[in-house]
Amino acid sequence: KAVVSHTMASRGAYLPLAALRAMSLVKLDRRKEAQKLLSLFKGVETTTLGLTASIQIATGTSALDAVYGVVERNDVHMRDPYFYATVARSFLKGTRKDRLLRAKYYLDKILRLTPESFDSRILMGRILIESGKFEQGERMMKESMESEEASGDDLFAWVDLEMAMRRFGPAMVALEIGAKRFPKDTRIPFTRAEIYLGRNDPKKALKYLYRIKKIKGVEGRFHLLEGRCYLKLRNKRKAEKAFARAVKADPDSALSHFLYGQILIKSDKVKKSIKFLEKAIELEARAVATVKNHTTSDWLSKAHYLLGGVYKELGNRKKAAHHFRKFAQMVPEGPLKDEAMRLLRSIDAH
Repeated sequence: KAVVSHTMASRGAYLPLAALRAMSLVKLDRRKEAQKLLSLFKGVETTTLGLTASIQIATGTSALDAVYGVVERNDVHMRDPYFYATVARSFLKGTRKDRLLRAKYYLDKILRLTPESFDSRILMGRILIESGKFEQGERMMKESMESEEASGDDLFAWVDLEMAMRRFGPAMVALEIGAKRFPKDTRIPFTRAEIYLGRNDPKKALKYLYRIKKIKGVEGRFHLLEGRCYLKLRNKRKAEKAFARAVKADPDSALSHFLYGQILIKSDKVKKSIKFLEKAIELEARAVATVKNHTTSDWLSKAHYLLGGVYKELGNRKKAAHHFRKFAQMVPEGPLKDEAMRLLRSIDAH
């Protein structure tokens, strides 16, 4: 590991080393450490490597807009294809209205310097797909996956794009290619399982899920998907056990808590369900408040509906009314709103 002291920080010669180390930490999902390392240096964002590392750290966070301002002031002086590719990728991963236009702008800069590079081809493929030129873009992505420079992250940038556009057939083709190219990447069977579950084929989903032999580090996601499969198969006992494991493995998963609480009610464990449904609501509220671009999950209104029913059954009209009112606030006008008002009237709460 590179050990960078405050004495080193005063010497510009150590900045490139620190920036490269910071980029390595980002790949390991250790952004806070990367940010702390760069904070030891002055003028980080005036160097190509320093600004590249800063973009990678900020991508997907609320800090990215501030970094874009620095990019726009300095990109004329930074004629580096990797820097341009990092900026283009950050725009493609973001939510700005001009994201595609800005990604194309930086792709053009790469093409002027290295027209046949891996980054230029894979970025071009992604932009073509998102622009609706599917055949041309997917052909370019397939060719890019044959490169030694291709990584699992490059594959999933493609897969996630196809899935976001609800092009599940091409997403499966990409995963087939990925299974041969990156046989140890556990994201591939996970994603295959998710697609099959989405296609209402939980048996095939479980087939791919159980191909994952080592689940250390992804236990929460594994058991959550496992439980959802058994839920579709109407196997309450196995679904309940899977969701219990999911909650234990990932105590910050709002969805796992909701699904566990819901299955407990179906298994006539009404009192036990309260703890998990209330925790699900708490975790969801925290995510809405702290996670950029997080939209309220569609299950939240149902969580309030279920808790209202549980408290009504237990004779706690005050808490039942609270959750039924929340349910009423969240659902649109129509049958669900009518049901909410009927429930409130049933406990003399209007």
